[in-house]
Amino acid sequence: ILEIPEFSYGDIAYAILPCYFIETENFFDNQDGRWYIPGIRVLVYLAALIYTGARSAFLCIMVVTVIQIFRKFGVIRKMKLPRISAAVAAYAVVFIFSTLVVPGSSRLSVVKDDFVYELNGSALNGIGDGIDSIIDSIDNEENNAHGAAEAYNVATKKDGSVAEIFEYYIIKNDTTMEETVDILRADIKSGRGKYIKVSSDYKESALSYNYPIRNRICLWKTAFNEFLNSPVFGNGPLYYQIKYGFTFPHNIAFEALADFGIIGLLVLLGAAGTLFFTCVYHDRKDGEKSKMLAFIPMYVPMYLLFTSLYLNGILFFTFAYMILDIYNGKRGKKNKPAAADAAGKSPGEDAI
Repeated sequence: ILEIPEFSYGDIAYAILPCYFIETENFFDNQDGRWYIPGIRVLVYLAALIYTGARSAFLCIMVVTVIQIFRKFGVIRKMKLPRISAAVAAYAVVFIFSTLVVPGSSRLSVVKDDFVYELNGSALNGIGDGIDSIIDSIDNEENNAHGAAEAYNVATKKDGSVAEIFEYYIIKNDTTMEETVDILRADIKSGRGKYIKVSSDYKESALSYNYPIRNRICLWKTAFNEFLNSPVFGNGPLYYQIKYGFTFPHNIAFEALADFGIIGLLVLLGAAGTLFFTCVYHDRKDGEKSKMLAFIPMYVPMYLLFTSLYLNGILFFTFAYMILDIYNGKRGKKNKPAAADAAGKSPGEDAI
């Protein structure tokens, strides 16, 4: 039996985004009295996107709106004031209502809690459990000042918190995160002190310590630290994902840095920028193609907050589209002179 994986809220959000883009296009382009039909569809898609709770999708909505306002500024200036007022008011009402009245099945409430957790957990070394961990760390610093450190790092010969020392060894070792954590726990349990020496007051909590790899701030900080281990060419393809249990940084720039170094990131950005601006130059007078190019930047927030560098269908599609667009443009230019020559010949000219 073929097993079809369930769609995540993010999958649903990114499937709706193209529909949202198209209907905003239709709303601005529809100059007759039926402009409200695509307008209603825009509001429905907006409510659906908010329901998914995908934070990067919210930013994608903002990017779409800015792009469309910029592209359609001439059209907007010609719109009647009642139409603009009705559109802005309806958009604001749907947005506020959808964020305040959250159904139980929506992921939005969970996302709010996650967002607060991530903001709180970012204060100290990008790790921790929020405000409580901040208070605990302040207390630990005071204890360290009086000689009561949590633990001692044998490699650096310095005192520090259990979290800091675990993080140090996880980043510096080439073994997977799980293997490193198991080694440190075994060292603590045996009392040998080969890597870490923990005071008796913190031994129990140290044995249950888990690296907070689900925290986005921690994911990004970890990826950057892995980049610092090998800054020029990186650590190799899929290094980050393999080391951290196939969790990815939720940011393709940080993942490129960790796996391919500064060279890899520059190649990625250089290729994307060159392709995009070449397409813009070739397609600037083509309405349909320029519409597609306006669609491409919509997904930038997703690349920076949600997706992986690998198995990224939207990223692969974008690169494939731009390459094909440039190829077809150059091919069309080559065919134009031949077509013009053929059109200028008389019917019997080839036979002479």
